[in-house]
Amino acid sequence: MSFDTELAKRYDVLEELGRGGQARVVKARDRLRQTETLVALKIYPVAPDAPRDDLVGEVDVLLNLSHHPNLPVVRNDEFLPPERPDHYVIKMDWIDGPNLQQVLDRDGTPGLPVDRVVHYVTALASALDHLHDSDPPVAHGDVKPANLVLTKDGRVVLVDFGLASGGRGRGSPGFCAPEIAAGGAPSPAADIYGLGATAWTLLTGEPPRGVPPTPAQLDPRLVELLRKCLATSSTARPETAGEVAAELARALDPEPVPVVVGRADDTLSVSEAAFAPSTLLITGGAAAVTVAVGLAIPFVAGVGAVTWGACTAITRFRHRAEAIDPFSLPAEWRAYVASAQTSQRRYREQCERSREGEVKGRLQEIGVSVDSGVRECWSTAKRGDALERALHDLDLDRARQRLAAAEADHQSSPTPTRERTVASLRARVQSGERMQALLDDTRQQLDMLDARLEEAVMMAIELSHRTGSLGAANAVGSAVDEAVQDLQTLGTALDEAADVSARARGITR
Repeated sequence: MSFDTELAKRYDVLEELGRGGQARVVKARDRLRQTETLVALKIYPVAPDAPRDDLVGEVDVLLNLSHHPNLPVVRNDEFLPPERPDHYVIKMDWIDGPNLQQVLDRDGTPGLPVDRVVHYVTALASALDHLHDSDPPVAHGDVKPANLVLTKDGRVVLVDFGLASGGRGRGSPGFCAPEIAAGGAPSPAADIYGLGATAWTLLTGEPPRGVPPTPAQLDPRLVELLRKCLATSSTARPETAGEVAAELARALDPEPVPVVVGRADDTLSVSEAAFAPSTLLITGGAAAVTVAVGLAIPFVAGVGAVTWGACTAITRFRHRAEAIDPFSLPAEWRAYVASAQTSQRRYREQCERSREGEVKGRLQEIGVSVDSGVRECWSTAKRGDALERALHDLDLDRARQRLAAAEADHQSSPTPTRERTVASLRARVQSGERMQALLDDTRQQLDMLDARLEEAVMMAIELSHRTGSLGAANAVGSAVDEAVQDLQTLGTALDEAADVSARARGITR
């Protein structure tokens, strides 16, 4: 079976994104996934006698890193066709958006505004520090605007790790450190050079060549900082990318204003929304304008009241909790949420039927915990679904097979590269096994929550018929609280697993 036939069994290739001396990259749709997920496939032709270890080096670099929002996620790698492979395919998440070279060509006059460049460079620096701080340190090797993709939500993602596995004497003119051009291996210091060259290009519209003249439009502090990054001697450059980003931000704004991050999922109370700074500022401004134009005091008060009410409503709307939508989940995870919502609805009906008094007051208190339980169930089910998809992409059985084969190869003919491959595969298998155990725990906890919510319903029915006791109600309320707390703790573990699972995404199917 040919490579094209084998590839078409799994993917719909939509367009070719680029082609180089070693590989081509295509945009494709994965037929085996339930959603319309787009992926990027990097396809290498493989000669029969080609050293396989050189090909898998790029994937190993990415899979040995924990998750970072400014770095790509590799999903899978495989040799195709399986029986007589002549191609090697790496599957990555499709990152939708232009690269920064395209952004510069479109928006540059000739360079981009300094504040935008600081934003881009800060994201790039975070990714580079993550690479350089890994054990062992990883150098990207080809930092330039064309390898930085700007997503729809404003994230900058550093892509194309073709040099990260150790190629020498390669790089892009204008962004390549002198030691790399002379035949040296990629290094963190060389990435700092690429960071400086990228910032220079985005600010001026042209990459630095030789000793570039000082751009008249740039603050001298920026120029001095970037010249340090572009120093011929690697030891004369700043030590970390984060240091460059911090200095760049200080040059733009010597006294940065602290940023307070809000909780996106929290719904503000009426009082919180009413006395939010934005509400008071806009209300005061509207009242001041009406005074300035000479309107009567009663009218000023009316304008203020209307503005205050509108701002309060808008502020609460912007901070409203995410709607629970079970049908956005696959059947198994949807069932947990739907069951919890059914219990929630029945519980509310029983509360409404109860007479006013101490019993109804206690039922209403427990109802708050029931509502929290349903929201935690929704949040946990979403996380569980994401983790299950990551584990599916990992293909743990295939990972174990690859590990066994790699261990056998290393045992028969030990090499440093094979030793690293075995260590990488072993780490992936261990990560996959932890993910599986966490998924089993997630299902068990969600089953327990659904059971306790149903318990709360039965208790509410008994109390509404005067056959239950407040002591029993308190016990059930405590059980619901405990289940919610267990889910919150589990949520933290699932979030941590999302980071760990990035190490395990890339096992060959």
